[in-house]
Amino acid sequence: VFSGQNGAIVLKDSVTQGAGYLEFKDSYTVSAESGKTWTGAGIITDKGTNVTRKVNGVAGDNLHKLGEGTLTINGTGVNQGGLKTGDGTVVLNQQADTAGNVQAFSSVSLASGCPTVVLGDARQVNPDNISWGYRGGKLDLNGNAVTFTRLQAADYGAVITNHAQQKFRLLLDLKAQDTNVSEPTIGNIPPFGGTGTLGNLYSMILNGQARFYILKSASNGNTLWGNSLNDPVQWEFVGTDKNKAVQTVKDWILAGRAKQPVIFHGQLSGNMDVAIPQLPGGRKVIFDGSVNLPEGTLSQDSGTLTFQGHPVIHASVRGSASVSLNQKDWENRQFTMKTLSLKDADFHLSRNATLNSDIQSDNSHITLGSDRVFVDKTDGSGNYVSPEEGTSVPDTVNDRSQYEGNITLNHNSTLDIGSLFTGGIDAYDSAVSITSPDVLLTAPGAFVGSSLTVHDGGHLTALDGIFSDGHIQVGKNGKITLSGTPVKDTANQYAPAVYLTDGYELTGDNAALEITRGAHVSGDIHASAASTVTIGSDRSAELASAETPASAFAGSLLGGYNAAFNGAITGGRADVSMHNALWTLGVDSSIHSLTVRNNRIRSGGDRAFRTLKVNKLDATGNDFILRTDLKNADKIQVTEKATGSDNSLNACFMKNPSQGQALNIPLVTVPAGTSAEVFKAGTRGTGFSRVTPTLHVDTSGGNTKWILDGFKAEADKAAAAKADSFM
Repeated sequence: VFSGQNGAIVLKDSVTQGAGYLEFKDSYTVSAESGKTWTGAGIITDKGTNVTRKVNGVAGDNLHKLGEGTLTINGTGVNQGGLKTGDGTVVLNQQADTAGNVQAFSSVSLASGCPTVVLGDARQVNPDNISWGYRGGKLDLNGNAVTFTRLQAADYGAVITNHAQQKFRLLLDLKAQDTNVSEPTIGNIPPFGGTGTLGNLYSMILNGQARFYILKSASNGNTLWGNSLNDPVQWEFVGTDKNKAVQTVKDWILAGRAKQPVIFHGQLSGNMDVAIPQLPGGRKVIFDGSVNLPEGTLSQDSGTLTFQGHPVIHASVRGSASVSLNQKDWENRQFTMKTLSLKDADFHLSRNATLNSDIQSDNSHITLGSDRVFVDKTDGSGNYVSPEEGTSVPDTVNDRSQYEGNITLNHNSTLDIGSLFTGGIDAYDSAVSITSPDVLLTAPGAFVGSSLTVHDGGHLTALDGIFSDGHIQVGKNGKITLSGTPVKDTANQYAPAVYLTDGYELTGDNAALEITRGAHVSGDIHASAASTVTIGSDRSAELASAETPASAFAGSLLGGYNAAFNGAITGGRADVSMHNALWTLGVDSSIHSLTVRNNRIRSGGDRAFRTLKVNKLDATGNDFILRTDLKNADKIQVTEKATGSDNSLNACFMKNPSQGQALNIPLVTVPAGTSAEVFKAGTRGTGFSRVTPTLHVDTSGGNTKWILDGFKAEADKAAAAKADSFM
């Protein structure tokens, strides 16, 4: 035990202390004359101390470090000894010898969750010789660019971080974990066939010479007649040289391991970028620990990357695995980074994982809410990872994966959303499919040369506009809600938003499209299946004053209504309901049923007339504006049933009739027996006049019609007075 501030110890000779250890109560410097070494049980540095060690160890011996204090390794040249630390901080700052060689330790092992190892530079230790035991510890890369070809982490306690202000890239060029292959046993090939171990080496004597084979299937056939040895599905001939055959088996095992998935149970954090290059054999990389890189980018080049939760480890019963694919209890995991960059990659966000990050995708496939998971059959044992791939579907909402961020898709990327989603999507020459009932687009979305499909129980709610040069599809049991933008810190205010697309296709039964709360939507709707369209809302919503040019433009298009739709509804299969909304028909429309309350329905601005055809109409308190050129007019046709009252028919004269000119133009046609109170003549202001069409109801011919006869006009005194006030 050593005490006394700034003490110094110099080894004149090499010391072999056996089970003895050194404990430092105060800061010390320990050095040795050239070539002298020390071995022993270890070093304890008490809290608040900083011990500088300038003594190398010997090959095959590990320096054990305990205590909350700091140990700084500051020897010279190559230290052949290893380090095992369970507490405090170890700073690796070994200096190069005259030949430029440097190594602080041949290996580093962290355990207990308490220790920290800080790299002075990237040459202090071979990263592949760093391992984390039970509860692990923290490896601080300290601003140094490091490459790992294997990650040896027993559990979530393994941490790789960078606390330095200097940002760098951590490269995970992951090769096979375990490169040690035991000498294979050599079995005898049964002459009458049977079963064996796949991949094992077998031999037989033929004409006095040993021949070696690798078994390729779990069972094999008769070798006396039929000769299954010639079947490449059952056997692979590897020669007559035993040593070469053994090496072939070892190479075969290593090649198989190289293709095995890599599971990292630990954590990545701090000020760094992480890059995963294309790995041999299409190796899959799985994180079931966590990632916290708030200013960093994690990039994946080719291959498969999975973020997932971690199965709860259970006690082994009669040799059973500690975890399984079918268990219900999983631990949640958090993944945070500034950007996830994917190129030619396949990315899965699986159960019990939350991802907060923007995603840049180039020719990649993204699955949010994937059922693909991996478990480590040796999890909790501290042994090499033994991965098993399968599927697991969460039973509760808390076990579902969650995503928040903005995704940009390029070059034939695909995005499948089955998770909770909050953020934005910009897609270019790509495809988006939504099956999650909880997808919230909080940023404007752009879909250029890209498809967007919502189906199988998926529900997309957009709050800030969408632009698409294609049709948006809503499949069976899918729903899209298009809304204005909720104003922060208000109870029920929405800023208007514009939705401009080439149209909406309702292609599956029970498909639904909702336009509400400050949304202005342009694009025809075609319903080829029994579906619903809702425009406006009977729930009160206050439109906020515009803060951006886009929302100001959208607000000007709403005309004071809750929502607005500009386009046609065709297909004859949709049930449409409108409340406090504005509908401007683009072309003829055909609807199964139309339920409308307190709306305005009118035609577009060109000179072509529109016909609104409805099987069933239930209308109360609406304003229908129909245009006429004195010969033809916009029309409403109801084929089965019309009910309601207090609906105004307003005529917009594209050409004024001459004095006393009589018209006879049908505007509305409904089934016979319909109440004449469903429609009435309305009055609308035009310039300084108030114009009211003159109508009569015709019940002849097996139906009921509202016929336009002409109009009457009177001066709009209020409008004239208002004009005078500006003079």
